[in-house]
Amino acid sequence: MSQLQFTFDSTRTFTNQKCFIIATFDLYLLGLLNSQTVWRVIKQHSPELRGGYTEPRKELITSLSIPIACDVDRLAISNLVQHCLDAKGVGCESWEQEIDQRIEGLYGL
Repeated sequence: MSQLQFTFDSTRTFTNQKCFIIATFDLYLLGLLNSQTVWRVIKQHSPELRGGYTEPRKELITSLSIPIACDVDRLAISNLVQHCLDAKGVGCESWEQEIDQRIEGLYGL
């Protein structure tokens, strides 16, 4: 897999220096960060590593533009993310596509 992923951790896992920790339970933010729209920005502005991996830098992550979504959109995206979490990432393609479409709409794409 050449794409990094953001995830939700409720087990208090320890990480190494290659991880970012955002101390919030915000499923909308999780869906946004894993969307194809945000990943295109991350890949475009991050150094590429051997094997096609991307290494996002703190400066890039903290400067990402996070669109303000109305309550209806936030809830819809959060619910789709929760479905993916409940399914442990298996068979989530249609939910992920819907998340991507909703995020593109929030960015006006």
